[in-house]
Amino acid sequence: MTVSDINTLVESYIREHLSPTDIEQAEISRRYNQLQDFLAGHTFQSGSYARRTSSTPVNDLDVIYQLPDEVIKTLRLAEAAIDPAKLDIKRIIESLAQELHDFYGTSATIKPQPHSVGIYFGSEDDFSIDVVPAVPADNSMFWVPETAHLSIHNRRQIYEQLIKSAQPPSLNWIKSDPKGYIQEATTVDDQSGGKLRKTVKLVKRWRWYCKQQDDRFLLKSFHAEIAVTGYFKTHPGSTCLEAARSFFVRLPELLERPHFPDRADESKFIDQYLEKLTLQEKVLILSKQQRAQDALTAVATADTPQTVADALRIFLRGESKTGIIQPFQRVLDKVTRSFQQVFVKGIRPVQAREANEQFLTDFGIITNLQYSVRINANVTQDGFRPFKLLGSRFPLKKYKSLEFIVEYCSVPEPYEIKWKVKNTGAEARRIGQLRGEIYDDDGYRRRKESTKYWGNHYVECYVIKNGVCVAADHIDVDIGKN
Repeated sequence: MTVSDINTLVESYIREHLSPTDIEQAEISRRYNQLQDFLAGHTFQSGSYARRTSSTPVNDLDVIYQLPDEVIKTLRLAEAAIDPAKLDIKRIIESLAQELHDFYGTSATIKPQPHSVGIYFGSEDDFSIDVVPAVPADNSMFWVPETAHLSIHNRRQIYEQLIKSAQPPSLNWIKSDPKGYIQEATTVDDQSGGKLRKTVKLVKRWRWYCKQQDDRFLLKSFHAEIAVTGYFKTHPGSTCLEAARSFFVRLPELLERPHFPDRADESKFIDQYLEKLTLQEKVLILSKQQRAQDALTAVATADTPQTVADALRIFLRGESKTGIIQPFQRVLDKVTRSFQQVFVKGIRPVQAREANEQFLTDFGIITNLQYSVRINANVTQDGFRPFKLLGSRFPLKKYKSLEFIVEYCSVPEPYEIKWKVKNTGAEARRIGQLRGEIYDDDGYRRRKESTKYWGNHYVECYVIKNGVCVAADHIDVDIGKN
């Protein structure tokens, strides 16, 4: 198949399997129009469905409810925020909830929440609408409760915590630009020939599956969407597959620090949550990255429509041909094995080691991970075709040559690189060949080794800048007995 054929199949797959169906869209329009008529036109849709970046099934709809003029007149606007003391949000929510209850009767369940009103059509797992109050600000923006920037699911979790809290729920207001994000999505999607929204659905569905596999997967959906949008702003002619593959190549860099200013307040970032993520939480996200890249590579090199569809399913579910990706704890244990208890702010001493094993602290090097580095290895053996270690599905055999290489490094130069080679296993222990030394790089960001002893070994790469380890990566080297 040609590249064009593959891209056409990818777009068709997204349209047929990920995009909301015509029946869904008709039902959502019916429900929304009913609500809009009742609230006298003081509403507009917000969130991913309004931006047309949500995927099927659509479980909820964000609706912004512009408070009536008579309520707004009671507010006193401070320079940077609404004074919540002048707005009885509890009374407004309760009043709106009662009006909605009278309107819907038994056809919906109305739930007043601390900062919004939920309208449930069936059980809590069925379709629902979240009505969020808002006050107009300047430049077509709005003041909204601070929880409005969260997904409906996360918003309702916070509501439950507030209700259970002994303290009454407080309310802070933030400026928001929901209409601006809707317009941006429309403009960039038009410029990309409809590929932005399709790519976002693909990446966000992958993120959804990762979250289902492990609730500690904390990459935010809107963060991924804005990252893909930024890519299409500078690459409007890209295909969905190119944009998705670029997202995963850039993922380590995207997790380093906040990148995307909030449209409503450029002093804040929509990805500011990254500053609160621990090293372990970022490792969990990156533990899914390589599998996703491998699956997308399989899509790009597929030779039949069926293999394209199969590879996309593998990508979306985080699977390989041998099953689901390995559990996070196993990955985390391996990534942090030589610098246990590492956190972004530093490192605690390692408690146990082999007799000849070395750690960065032995060299007076502290750890403060601020950047990303990614390593791989070229595997060669006489009579066999070379291949990359990452993505290999089976343990290596003995007597293969390995050349470990730095494929990506975001650390600004100058810096130095060190490598740690760790041997484990009964065979190496029996003949006194356990290793764990740290070596200086030869200047070419490479390290040559060979496979000699069976066992689960690993190599780590450290990027040192001004005496501090600012980036690190880990790769397993599993060698079979035969």
